[in-house]
Amino acid sequence: MKKYALPVIALSTSVLAIMGTHSPNLSNQLSGAMFLPASASSAKNLMASAKTGTSENLTPEQLDTLLEELSEQGFDQNSYGLYLIHSAKNNNLAHVRIMLSLNADVNTTDVHGDNALIWAAHNGHTDIVRFLVTVENINLDYVDNDGCSALRWAEQRGHTECAEILRRAGAHSIQRTSEAAAALSQEEAATRLQLLGISPNAYNAAICSATDESNNNLLRYLIIAGADVNSVADDGFTPITNVCLYGNTDGLRLLLAAPGIDINRPNGNGDTAVIWAAVKGNTDCLRLLLNTPGIDINHIDNDGKTAYLWAIENGHEACAELLRAAGGFTSDNRNTARPDAADSNTPQERLLAMGITPNRYNQAICIATDNKNNGLLSLLIAAGADVNTDTYDGWTPLTNCCMYENVEGVRILLAAPGIDVNKPNRIGDTAIIWAAVRGNATCLRMLMDMPGIDINFIDSDGRTALDWAQQKGHNTCARMLRQAGAKTAAQLRRH
Repeated sequence: MKKYALPVIALSTSVLAIMGTHSPNLSNQLSGAMFLPASASSAKNLMASAKTGTSENLTPEQLDTLLEELSEQGFDQNSYGLYLIHSAKNNNLAHVRIMLSLNADVNTTDVHGDNALIWAAHNGHTDIVRFLVTVENINLDYVDNDGCSALRWAEQRGHTECAEILRRAGAHSIQRTSEAAAALSQEEAATRLQLLGISPNAYNAAICSATDESNNNLLRYLIIAGADVNSVADDGFTPITNVCLYGNTDGLRLLLAAPGIDINRPNGNGDTAVIWAAVKGNTDCLRLLLNTPGIDINHIDNDGKTAYLWAIENGHEACAELLRAAGGFTSDNRNTARPDAADSNTPQERLLAMGITPNRYNQAICIATDNKNNGLLSLLIAAGADVNTDTYDGWTPLTNCCMYENVEGVRILLAAPGIDVNKPNRIGDTAIIWAAVRGNATCLRMLMDMPGIDINFIDSDGRTALDWAQQKGHNTCARMLRQAGAKTAAQLRRH
């Protein structure tokens, strides 16, 4: 997904008013723009359309106002698709519905080759993905300029729920280079390099320069021509550490697909690609690396730090969360992991062999529940980890397992000494709330059988588990709760 400067668009007396210099190309104005409500009148019109959801449900006056505002800015039926893309990118489901009901083409692409489904999957907008896959004639397997389908983007960026929705709809995970790049032979690549004055004995120096300058066309030619993708530059950097240092995501894709690439090779300072992605806070590079088989996320550099520790120290919370979820640790001791202890019998020794010291048990139990690693979860409980600890994002192990519908994880935690079945996470949700939200009757039954469970807990949204089960249409869960005496928040207030 390309990164580019975002024009700011204000919604004042009209739907779209470009602030600053106007682009002569309407698609350039809209692609990736930020919409900011600017006046009470416009906000009122848009709120009305958002509440109704489709143009068919708008009153005649509301529809006329909306169409007039669009028309004033030069929008007609042929350009509604661009506004559809923007709405999908910015998680505005109501406006997505409205544009489609106005016959916007669901497969419209912006100047970067991305359509509404690509943007929704890339950004993890689950409700919009769920809606778009039901739209007639949508191309689920459209491939953008980066060579990725919507499902591939969802997988790369860790949006597991979006990915699952796309798979169930029949989408395929596609990632490929452009046809021009795929058709380029080694001989043709060498010829192009010769025309640039680069002889074969200079390929290795050139590949380091190409990654220094983020020159991906030159990088592609050099890879195809047979340059050493693991070359070391004069400054000690390798091509793969270079692209992560500069946040060159497309260059990283080229290198990861190159034959013989050593994804864990450190540069002269002992830093690997995953280290530099974490240092610089390049989340897109980091996601690509984490999805690559064989990646060592806990490599310790010459400073005695892992990628996770660098991400934390530099305040890159998104990178830290990705690494934490993948099993990253903040070890500052090269001798933390002891392979010779792999066959040890005690839980503590087995964890130490994995590089998990006692001061990291609580961190690790959160990682285990994030990743449905129930073997690690059991081992940590046996070693004395706090089963009620808060995760980095404020979730508890039990709320985590219910949110991810990890039935076995819930069973393991409910059997753990000291488990607090009613402990809310930081946003005010308990495990029973999430079991009801997800409609997981098995998790819900196990929780309801626990002594002291509060089936009428009211969350930060002012709702009980019964409220959520009914709202989400989980009839089995709603029936189970009612039979156990559960109430809605309104019923509780009346009593």
